[in-house]
Amino acid sequence: MKKVRLLLSGAAGYGEYYLQLLAKHVDRARFVLCGIVDPFVTAETVGLSWVREEKVPFYRTMEEFYAENAADLAILSCPIQFHKEQALCAMAHGSHVLCEKPLTAGMADVKALEEAAARYGKMLAVGFQWSFCSPILSLKRDILAGRFGRPLALKTLISWQRFDSYYRQSGWKGRIYDAAGRLVQDSVATNATAHYLHNLFFVMGESLPEAAMPQSVRYGAYRAKEIESFDTCFAAGKFANGADFLYIATHSGDRNIEPVFRYEFENAAVETRGEGYNPHVVARFQDGTEIDYGQPQSDESCAEKITAMLDYIDGRGEVTCLPSTIKPHLAVCTGFFREAPIRDFPSGLTFRTQDPPGTFVRGLADDCLLCYEKGLLPYEAGLGWAQPETEFDPAKYL
Repeated sequence: MKKVRLLLSGAAGYGEYYLQLLAKHVDRARFVLCGIVDPFVTAETVGLSWVREEKVPFYRTMEEFYAENAADLAILSCPIQFHKEQALCAMAHGSHVLCEKPLTAGMADVKALEEAAARYGKMLAVGFQWSFCSPILSLKRDILAGRFGRPLALKTLISWQRFDSYYRQSGWKGRIYDAAGRLVQDSVATNATAHYLHNLFFVMGESLPEAAMPQSVRYGAYRAKEIESFDTCFAAGKFANGADFLYIATHSGDRNIEPVFRYEFENAAVETRGEGYNPHVVARFQDGTEIDYGQPQSDESCAEKITAMLDYIDGRGEVTCLPSTIKPHLAVCTGFFREAPIRDFPSGLTFRTQDPPGTFVRGLADDCLLCYEKGLLPYEAGLGWAQPETEFDPAKYL
């Protein structure tokens, strides 16, 4: 079998995680890393020794790489505002593309990328790993087969504390536009916890690569930190199949709560089970029988988006997260920025930590849990800091 030639854009942050996945969870006989594009990381400063040992060449730009090299697959883990231009460059030079989420900051860019993929005859995939991993795909196949009956309500909750360093280590996190005026729209919902919002839409899709567009969304976006964007989001809505959804995510909670979800159907409930970052996804039927689908947060599950692309290039397998798949998520997040102003938490509720420094909200983790358990948005739940939620139709942003 011929090795797939890989190019990686971005070798720090999530790019470094890609290098870890390639080293430990992808068959090394299936690929060769031909180059890394990163203007700030070099062979001397890269975090993983195997990259130095294999003498992988580094380039400052995509154009520099393609001037002297070629790749069957380009994996893009650069900042959001560069996704479009790097994807276009890669496809124009003959590479399939696996682009980290979010694919773009704006819906207009999605159309341009779809047209380019068709023009160049290349696969463009989006790295929402839960849309590639075996646990979620097995669950979705059973949903599509009607195994659980009609969907009723889906909800998810995440409280991941982020400190000052998270926003200051880059020129784009927490920004709506970067210093050059490029649209970024980074937020807790569009980037850091985007997987869990997208998955609500993905599992309701009518085929494996499809995601469902909500008919309506009610939301409130808040911030405690000194950023342009929002660090906390509450959203609820309804799908055409009658199911409701609830999404709660914050970086300003006063403690961490690892991602949890509960998807209720007529005949069963599917939920995360287990402590910590890497729980199992388990379906429990009314008669007490259970199906354990495995751990979608594991490194092995995260690596499946890479192996799916290698399989596609080798002429087998299906790519299950396409530009069309991510449109409901992008449309909903566009509404988060356009439909109502971002609200600041009352100053009397916020507090500062010193080691490490950060800004958080007293009682917010418990408030999030209350909303999650009751299936309510903050204003509906009567929380004193909450403002009335804003309702919109996300389909208008298509």
